[in-house]
Amino acid sequence: MGRPRMLIDVEEEAIVSFVIYKKKAGLPASKGEIEEAAITLRLRRSPDAKPVRKTWYSRFRDGHSELDTAFLKAKEQSRVAYEEAGVEDTKQWFQQLAEVITKLKAGASECWNAGQAGVRVEILRERVQYLISDSAFSNGDITLEWAKHFNRHSWEESATVQHRQLDFEEWFGCNEHLKKSNNPFRQYDEPPNKHEEKDLVWRLLVIDGFSGHGGFAFREYCIKFNILVAFLLPHSTHILQSMDLGVFQPMENVHQKKLREALRKGNLTFNRRDFAEAFQEIFNEGFTAAHIISGFEKLGLFPPTARRAVTYLLMKQLKSKQLVDPAYNSLLPPETRFSAASDTARHVGERYHGIFSSPTRQGLRHIRNIVNKAILPEDVITKYVDDRRTRVEKRHNQRKLGKRAKPVGDYIHNVCLQELRNQQEEFITEGREKDRKSQIRSTRSIILREIESLKEE
Repeated sequence: MGRPRMLIDVEEEAIVSFVIYKKKAGLPASKGEIEEAAITLRLRRSPDAKPVRKTWYSRFRDGHSELDTAFLKAKEQSRVAYEEAGVEDTKQWFQQLAEVITKLKAGASECWNAGQAGVRVEILRERVQYLISDSAFSNGDITLEWAKHFNRHSWEESATVQHRQLDFEEWFGCNEHLKKSNNPFRQYDEPPNKHEEKDLVWRLLVIDGFSGHGGFAFREYCIKFNILVAFLLPHSTHILQSMDLGVFQPMENVHQKKLREALRKGNLTFNRRDFAEAFQEIFNEGFTAAHIISGFEKLGLFPPTARRAVTYLLMKQLKSKQLVDPAYNSLLPPETRFSAASDTARHVGERYHGIFSSPTRQGLRHIRNIVNKAILPEDVITKYVDDRRTRVEKRHNQRKLGKRAKPVGDYIHNVCLQELRNQQEEFITEGREKDRKSQIRSTRSIILREIESLKEE
């Protein structure tokens, strides 16, 4: 009998497919994401289902040994490490971006970029208390709601859709919520209408590695509606995020301008109406077509080119190497000054040993000892600098450790649901074959031991 299972076989297969998809995309699923996916599937089956137990994750990993193979180790890296050793990764990322845009025939209207900008609004009043909660909302749920709005809006703005005069609900057979407009109680797991590969309308979404972007529901939703997600390199948003350069910076400038105008007029407080009007003006002046297009072109997202990003990284590396103005090199002491001083003291002592008095010879020996002691800290400093440079490069390249995952499609993120199912079937078949061979070996060893015992008797 035993306790009832938390997930049925179909649900466990979906979880395994999700983990494999994340692994092939270069972002291995964490424990929280896997548990979130399990809770999501349980709630779909029963709205009153409880969360999974604390020991469920360990038992799930033990029961699916195929997930331990070819697992990419994604290591977090600092912005400094990326700037010092991220040139080759940046070139490869832009090369993949250019290949996928060419293959999917995506134009400027099908390429999108999303980012987050913090806006803090406070209402100061007497007897008002603020309660801060770290878990008041779920980033994954917010991202999923945003993805539904983005799905409908990006479809209507696509030049391909406008040219072919395609309707969203007629093309997919449902709305962005996977429901029928005339029957909101009918829920679909996937869009009912299927089309040939050559007729599909793909959209490219370039986003950063925000915590909510790797959720199970968000990635599943994007796959169903042919939205290809391309993640930016870790700690590269200040270089590759077009929203930061094209939109957020002009919006911050307008924000500062509005504040200075209010202070000049003596307005030290804002009511809700004034704040709403000012915020709408700031938003309208920041989010303009010219600013958005300028951000894409300057950063090289469309048309894809790595020239600007690579130039920025090379300039950063050159600046870090040229910490001192070259004009000051003549004023710096020579690197071999300690060795030259030690050799000079030894040469003087050996040549004029018979001329100098005993105190003078003793003083020369002290000079040589002091110079030799000064050489040791210089060597330690040089070794420390070289070791730090080596550790920084090792830290950057550490995320490349492990066996490289082989994507099914031509692009690392181009994975469909059927490919995930086929991949899962291959993993299951290989696992069963390994178990069968293991059982044969164990049975053979038992038989050999029995034969040896019979011979001894």
